[in-house]
Amino acid sequence: MQRRMSLLEKIITYAILIVFAIIILYPIAFIVTGSFKSNSEIYIDPAKFLPSQPTLDNYRLLFSNENFDFGKMLTNSIMYSVWSIACSLLVTTMGAYVFSRGNFPGKKIIFTAFTALMFITPGSIAIYCKFDIIRFAGLSPNIYTLMLTKLFAVPIVGYYQVRGYIDTLPKELDESARIDGCSFIGILFRIIFPLLKPVLAMLAIFAFQGSWNNYTEVLMWTSSRPENWTLTVGVMSMKNSGNAAIGTGFTMAAAVISIIPVIIVYCCFNKLIVDGIAAGAVKG
Repeated sequence: MQRRMSLLEKIITYAILIVFAIIILYPIAFIVTGSFKSNSEIYIDPAKFLPSQPTLDNYRLLFSNENFDFGKMLTNSIMYSVWSIACSLLVTTMGAYVFSRGNFPGKKIIFTAFTALMFITPGSIAIYCKFDIIRFAGLSPNIYTLMLTKLFAVPIVGYYQVRGYIDTLPKELDESARIDGCSFIGILFRIIFPLLKPVLAMLAIFAFQGSWNNYTEVLMWTSSRPENWTLTVGVMSMKNSGNAAIGTGFTMAAAVISIIPVIIVYCCFNKLIVDGIAAGAVKG
């Protein structure tokens, strides 16, 4: 039987969790409160947590500034994130299904080679390789060609999660579907795919978080096209623009708006993240 925690153990556990929560949440709370400060107040006492005279001027400037097209940037962020999620789920599911249910020569060797990619971080070098491929195809760098490259991504961790989950599904399901006339691909989309909801929900949330906050890659592909900027790129570009009307308070207000979707998604689907990680780790 599982031993119940004593009162002292509970106090220590919750104390540690509270300390970590404060450390993690304080920077976010500081940005939120700072977004309601005037630039002069921020410069006079930058370490002050609460504003002495709260103001909405930063948010008014955010939605009315001619150099900061909030609506267009929000649309680009949503479009880029949704496409990234769709590509991630499609590529991950098909790859994991082939490695789990497929039977072809060299399957273990190929999967081992894919696994080795987990320990290689090419960094910005990979971005230049993508540039060369796009130029060879006669395309110009923009957010749409960046989205096109997502079809050729290799989400190794996702492969492991989904492959481990598929391995737990009885192969009798495949045999029954094959008797009913389903092809190999038909079994994936008609039988396997609907059963992958827990692990796919987790992967979708992580794909959303990664694509929504993606800065370096999006900047390199859209640096000369402000109409293609996402919110993350737009906020940082305005911060570094040197415009006197754009102060720290404006940047904080823009940062608050840009992180709200991520926080909402996490709060709404936190349980799915935990269930998805547990589901994918059952077997692999």
